[in-house]
Amino acid sequence: QLGNKVYGEFVQWQDPHLRYFPMPDEAVDWLEAQWLGWRETGIRLGYRPNYLHDGYVMPHFETKQEGEFFKFAVAHGMEGANFDSLTGQWATQGPRLYMHLRLMNKPELELATIREEYLSGFGPASETMGAYFTYWEDYATDNTIPFIELYREVARRYANYVKKAHYVFPPESFAPADAHLGTALKQTDGNPDAAFAERVRFVRLGVEHAKRAARLAAAYDGEEVLPESRREQGKAALKALVEFRKANEGTFFSDLFHATAYWERPILDVDDLIAEIE
Repeated sequence: QLGNKVYGEFVQWQDPHLRYFPMPDEAVDWLEAQWLGWRETGIRLGYRPNYLHDGYVMPHFETKQEGEFFKFAVAHGMEGANFDSLTGQWATQGPRLYMHLRLMNKPELELATIREEYLSGFGPASETMGAYFTYWEDYATDNTIPFIELYREVARRYANYVKKAHYVFPPESFAPADAHLGTALKQTDGNPDAAFAERVRFVRLGVEHAKRAARLAAAYDGEEVLPESRREQGKAALKALVEFRKANEGTFFSDLFHATAYWERPILDVDDLIAEIE
């Protein structure tokens, strides 16, 4: 028994099965048991997870388990939350980021209500965009174990994702998403409220960016130094990625400083390549 003069922050940072959502159901059950066990000691608890690191610039996100655990924590004594970190992948992980901001403000909101709010921003394409985001969430859930295996491969999970994004996001994974976005654009183009189509295009920027990042990862294929046999492939992939970023950085579809300075440049030998392509 510790009592309420002790304040602790609950950080799920152990085995990769327990760090990031989605995770196996038994992992969620274990996390809930840990939370309740600490509460039984009498201490005050805050929630301080790391899972918003997850996903690099890819459309890898989840809302159901994350939202339900947040609400579970609120219902069992959570005094506040402190997330590490906000990586600014607005166009690829929008529903996740919106949900967390709404729950931090009004934790009593139902998850379905929050989702409906977010999708309403797409007007006549709200249902189609719902199918689009559901596709990526289902993709993350269906590939839970491959994602976990990717995290466990080396100690620095971030390096895994940057160098092997193509492993869990091969080219064919984007086709269903592209189809949904194409339908959504047809539903919104020409609408008196131009913002609906602009928002669909904003989301599409995130997908196109993710494709280019995955092509760069394919050139490295797990290496930190680009193999000479794939140097031209890597230069072409990096050139396409850099040009895309320069052309669209003003839209704020992604925190590109975070994508480059935090994820890529400490891990990949891109500086010499940048000098060559420029």
